[in-house]
Amino acid sequence: MELDCDIYITGSNAGLLSGELATYLAGRYVDMLERIICYVIANIGTVFSATAISKCKSENITYSLESETQLIMITKSGNRGDVAKILENVFSINFSEKKLSPEMVDNLFHALAGTAVRVIFEMRLTSEQIFPDRQDLYKELDRKKNIEEKKEYVSETFDKIARYAAENKQGQQGYILAKINDYLEENYKNEVSLDTVAEVVNLSKSYLSFIFKENSGLNFVDYVNQFRLEKAKELLRSSSRNISEIAELVGYSSANSFSKVFKKYNGISPGQYRKL
Repeated sequence: MELDCDIYITGSNAGLLSGELATYLAGRYVDMLERIICYVIANIGTVFSATAISKCKSENITYSLESETQLIMITKSGNRGDVAKILENVFSINFSEKKLSPEMVDNLFHALAGTAVRVIFEMRLTSEQIFPDRQDLYKELDRKKNIEEKKEYVSETFDKIARYAAENKQGQQGYILAKINDYLEENYKNEVSLDTVAEVVNLSKSYLSFIFKENSGLNFVDYVNQFRLEKAKELLRSSSRNISEIAELVGYSSANSFSKVFKKYNGISPGQYRKL
């Protein structure tokens, strides 16, 4: 659809526009054009009204980093129902409560497509594993004729990824945890951080934390402490080393900090454990 507009300026000083006034009028023209396009998109088949057009103003999309992070984590967990709820909430905020210009509509759907690509990348998959027909998400979105078709396509895309994650979750997460345990086996005596482990397994920190919690019920710090304390228990049972030596061997900076952590997780001190 093309819109042809002519603007006529009348009045005694019509031919003598200052730079400031010209800039102002140009801005008003662009603003009104945006409103007209917005109104046409939202009201195809209805009669134009100057009042309705003046109220139609495009807004920015709402798709926060927090929403994207949540969508990524839930999709990778394989929870298809929650994925659908998150997407429905994004759609509701942007299409039920706002008037988006065509450009903003495209920006939102392209952002969601980018999130889908990121999920596939973080799961260490290829697009072909999810889409055997080698779809280009962005091109497919651009082929959709209206917002409803775009919404349906995005929802189906995330559902396919979540379904794949659910069907392969046990094997994939088992492999990740095995790799982490191998790393801890070699490095528990040294400083171990979530950043470092995330780099080792090539995952985001948020998703790695999610895996720990889902599979062990522990956060990262608790998981590492439990790993170290099991090593400490072995030494307490099988050696005569003193508490300070054992603390250093399992990665604690002092006997005092080691004893506090040991008692927190086991209810008794290292010395009491040794006497059992």
